Amino acid sequence: LIVVIWVARKKFRRFQYWQLLTCLWLSFGLVGLAVALRIQARKADANVVSRSRNFYGTLKVCEYRKNEPEGHYFLLQHGRITHGIQFVDPVRAKWATTYYTEGSGIALGMEALPNTARRIGVVGLGTGSMAVFGRAGDYLRIYDINADVERLATSRFTYLSNCPARVEIALGDARLSLEREPPQEFD
Repeated sequence: LIVVIWVARKKFRRFQYWQLLTCLWLSFGLVGLAVALRIQARKADANVVSRSRNFYGTLKVCEYRKNEPEGHYFLLQHGRITHGIQFVDPVRAKWATTYYTEGSGIALGMEALPNTARRIGVVGLGTGSMAVFGRAGDYLRIYDINADVERLATSRFTYLSNCPARVEIALGDARLSLEREPPQEFD
């Protein structure tokens, strides 16, 4: 459009050779940038198996290392933030991953709780990774504002279905839900 206007206004008569080269190099650079961004976007989407968007943002589930039985895993992302991963291998699927691994603050806190039946409240579902800490007789109440997170956490991820504890998911803003509910007496 700029070139058409430039030619129409007959500005080319004062045009110097170096200006033509600058315009050409800028054009090549722009095309190169567009191609590089497209390749990067295509490569990033190669692992996406599910994508959803709502008021709270974009969620996507990615699958990695499909050809490695022990390393094969699914990852849940909200924008660019990872909200958990889970291995597909049945033994590794029970492992605490990402923020909840052995020695993490959450793991240490859960170990410090009594060995009796526990009442655990969790704000934020993600992949349901916190469910790895649930034992038979425990009660986990997980709060999440985004219904799509619950749908995805129960589609490809098995943390919730494999949990021996009783698990309830409370949809809605956790602050408001906790305020409206009677005291839960969480440990």
